[in-house]
Amino acid sequence: MKILKGYTNNLHCSEASIMERYIAEEAIEFCSEYIEKEKPVRLPESRHNERVKGKCSRGLHVITPSVEDLQLAHLYVLNNSNEVFSYILCHEGLVKESNPKILTNKVLKEHNKTFINWFKDTIFGDDNTYETLRKLADRPKRNVITWQGYDINKYFFYTKAQDEKSTMQNSGVTLRIESQHFVSVHDDNPHVACIPYFGFVEEIWELNYVKFTACVFKCKWVDNNISVWTNDVGFTLVDLKKLAYQNDPFIMVEQAKHVFYVQDPCDERWSVVLHGKTIGVNVEDDDSLIDTYVSPLSTQISSNAIREEEADHLYANRNDHDKGELINII
Repeated sequence: MKILKGYTNNLHCSEASIMERYIAEEAIEFCSEYIEKEKPVRLPESRHNERVKGKCSRGLHVITPSVEDLQLAHLYVLNNSNEVFSYILCHEGLVKESNPKILTNKVLKEHNKTFINWFKDTIFGDDNTYETLRKLADRPKRNVITWQGYDINKYFFYTKAQDEKSTMQNSGVTLRIESQHFVSVHDDNPHVACIPYFGFVEEIWELNYVKFTACVFKCKWVDNNISVWTNDVGFTLVDLKKLAYQNDPFIMVEQAKHVFYVQDPCDERWSVVLHGKTIGVNVEDDDSLIDTYVSPLSTQISSNAIREEEADHLYANRNDHDKGELINII
């Protein structure tokens, strides 16, 4: 009651004065609580920011893949998980110790062949391992969710089948990885090199490990040995009909970069590789697009040629009408 009496400013209309002050205080308190929950006024955020971490976009289906394909996908997830890296090194060491005379190439093949079962036995044989490793060791569920579209790293990706229904090309993919290369089967001194691979997305899988999921692209890759080359002006060309690496079709969606292929007008067998544009990023601000949007031919044009072109434009201008818009066609 003392607080309400303190609201009195006019003794002749005390009740109205108290009511006015009380309503003003309640209104201010409500507005302050409401404003705290709202976003401040500023430049609008891009709707594509939520898609950086990955988002399935269209075409949900459930399939039951073959055991071999599911095992290849599961093995790739294990080989690219930070939690499993120490177990990979341990298993490779055990394979080499049990076969000291075996070549490095054979060690890697034996590792890929036996690692899944060894990893499962090791994890479930230790009661101190945490739940993530246990779910990884237990393998994904037999039924796999597939998608026709996926957004990741500010790129749109479609499967090859979805691309055929669309006016845009979003199934092209490239991956630059560091791997060991052997000259022959008997080579025991592999060379580590970072080589780009080119292909297209055939299927998009969402592997279910109960507590979490892992998304992978099932791709078809162009043979780097005979189907990829760089011409004199710096463009990369690929032959999309000559494929290889059937035993390594899967990649993590986070590793994928988007490319599209333009048929070479000089030879229909070959396609020129161009890097895709990221969603919501200006070309001037995206360093990954410099080699795409800056033509190699532009570096070969001399200043004299530019001045001659400007002079030609002066004599080619029309002055018999002033309607329309003048556009320079490059």
